[in-house]
This record gives sequence, C-alpha cells and structure tokens, in this order.
Amino acid sequence: MPRVRLYRGRTHLYDRRLDQDDVVIGRSAEAEIPLDSPASSRRHVRLFRKGFTWYAEHLGNKNPAMLNKRPFTMQKLQHGDTITIAEHALLFEYPRDEQQRDREVASGRAGAAFRMDSTQLDDAMKSGGHDQRKVERMRRDVAENSTMAVSPDQLEELIKQMEKRRAAMLVLAAEGQRREYSLEGVRSLSIGWTDSCGARLPGFRLFGKVGAALSTLSNGRHTIVPATGLVKVFVGDSRVETDRVLRDKEIITLQHAFGFGKVKLRYEAAMALGPKKPSTGGAGRSIGPR
Repeated sequence: MPRVRLYRGRTHLYDRRLDQDDVVIGRSAEAEIPLDSPASSRRHVRLFRKGFTWYAEHLGNKNPAMLNKRPFTMQKLQHGDTITIAEHALLFEYPRDEQQRDREVASGRAGAAFRMDSTQLDDAMKSGGHDQRKVERMRRDVAENSTMAVSPDQLEELIKQMEKRRAAMLVLAAEGQRREYSLEGVRSLSIGWTDSCGARLPGFRLFGKVGAALSTLSNGRHTIVPATGLVKVFVGDSRVETDRVLRDKEIITLQHAFGFGKVKLRYEAAMALGPKKPSTGGAGRSIGPR
C-alpha cells in the first residue's frame, strides 16, 4: 500500500497510508491529508488511483503546487516523487516490490500477503496504516480563513527557505534562544566568541576566541577540529584531538581550559527528500524510502 510522508522543513509531521482510492490534500478539516498553511487551499491537490497507478492532480487553486520542483496539473506518480505545497513537502512512497505484492494479493495469488518483513507487518496492523492521532491534531489546527495568495516569487522564496532548513546545520540553544548556523555551501566555519566567527557563541573570551573549526569534505561530510589549545573540544564524551567526522545529532562541546564555562551545539546532517541512494559515504541522511 502506498504512503505519503508529510514534512515542514526538517520536521516530520506524520505519515498517511493511501488506503482510499481518492485522497484530498489541503487546508480543510475534511481533507484526508490536512495542511495548516494559509498559503494552501482547502482542496489543493487530489491523489487518486487507476488500477495500481497513482496520479496527482492540482485542483486549480490560487497558489500552485510543485511536483519535483515543477508546476503540474495532472501527473502520474513514481516512488520518491515530492509534492510541494507552500511550506509543506509530501513524499510519495510506493516501492516496486510493494506494487508487485499488491497486484498478487488482488489477483488472489497464494501466499502473496505473507511476504512481509516485520516493519511492513507492523504497518499493516495499525488502524488505517497511518498515525491517526497526528492527522486529527493537524485537522484541528487547520485554519478556515481565506487562502492567502502568494506570488511566484514568494512561493519560490518559501520553498528555498524550507530547503535551506533541510541543509546541514549547527544548532545552539542558549539563553532561552535557538540559533541555527546553516552549513549549506560552506567550505569552512569557525566557531568561537568573536564576531568574525561564522558560528558566534554567546559571551566573550579574552583568550581562545576561536575554539574550533568545521570543514566540509568533498563527499559532503563535515569534520571538526580544535583551533587552539585553550579550548577543549568534545564530541559526545570523546575529546577531539585531530579532525573528527561528525554524525547526525551528535553533541559538540567547547570547554575553555581556564574554566570559563562550556557551550554545547548539536550537529544536524542534511536531509534529502526522495528515494535513498546507495551509500557513498556522504553526510546526508535520507528521509525518503529506506
């Protein structure tokens, strides 16, 4: 059974199994896949199937919808296609092996329904095959006011902002505020207590103003290295002496040798929508099919 995964920026909102032949996406409480963006229409996109083939239809609203970053009116869906509506991205998942199994089940082929791994079996046992509580929560949050029309330039900027949030970044939570330092297109980034640093930490240091340096490798992964002996750098519980390759969600700690306190940052690897590609050692973590 196909599935749609809904995201806003880096945030995975919920999954929706397509257990109906016709599904509406939009800012209506009656939509099967509700959105809470004022830039989406109440009935923005329709998903429907013919046989075992699924299609997406843009319902002629004020604001466009994009399929794989291109406007569309009606289009056949392929596994890994991404529909963009305002700041939401919807990933369509229907791998070939699932399509084949659905065909065999429909044709009554013996044993076809039992060729499932444990994850697929868990999904099949869930009511409706999706997180109904999250869908209902989104439905309650849907605004019933008029759709906010956006220009093509505004829509392009909105999509760029969401894509930027899916790029690799460092996250600092300090003094009740969250700061994000994007690593998109950055070859090197200094981390420290001076305005010349790309990642400016709160406070002031007379010595050891630059504590660490982050670099981007040719394969897209990121490394961190101490910039001075006056600042100790840790990733998790391990002290960093030389270049250290970072992994998603790892915590970086900069601790001043003179006891001026410490600062923690979280590294978040890039997120890529779409089918997961064969591993080549890159840094990105796919939020598409596994």
